[in-house]
Amino acid sequence: MSLPPTSGRFSNAHVIPSMCPRLRELLIRGARESGIAVHEDGLYFGFYGFARIETLAELELMDRLGARIVGQTMDPEFTLARQRHAHYAAIAVAIDSYHDMRDESDQDPEEFRARSREAIRYGRERFERIIAAGLASVAREPLAQVCSCARTSKGKHPDMFASFPEELL
Repeated sequence: MSLPPTSGRFSNAHVIPSMCPRLRELLIRGARESGIAVHEDGLYFGFYGFARIETLAELELMDRLGARIVGQTMDPEFTLARQRHAHYAAIAVAIDSYHDMRDESDQDPEEFRARSREAIRYGRERFERIIAAGLASVAREPLAQVCSCARTSKGKHPDMFASFPEELL
């Protein structure tokens, strides 16, 4: 896929909606057809910080705010996708819980790492099943929903709002 050229000027990335509705539909359909439980909504809170894990205070705050999943991915990925008018969606697989993280210092580090490795393997297998089923469903029945990911604003300041969905201007 070739990406559209940038203007060389600063551009805010408006990330509402952050996910491409067509790809999101594809992933949800793929999960359902694979028999994999899927949460269709919820609050994701992203932390910058690779390569560190969130602090206990950060996790407690996000728990109080109602975050369903906390991670260090999705942004900058979805921001870049918006800036480049590309489609973007994500599959989030929990590899540990707030309670696991909170109690980590009381656990054997090797046991914790082994559990995380197993969760990653488990998540990868389900990820592959969701993608395969989602792509197969598109071959059988094209997605009905049309997205505006590739459209560019025609407003007064198209450079500033280049990634803002037209219908929200």
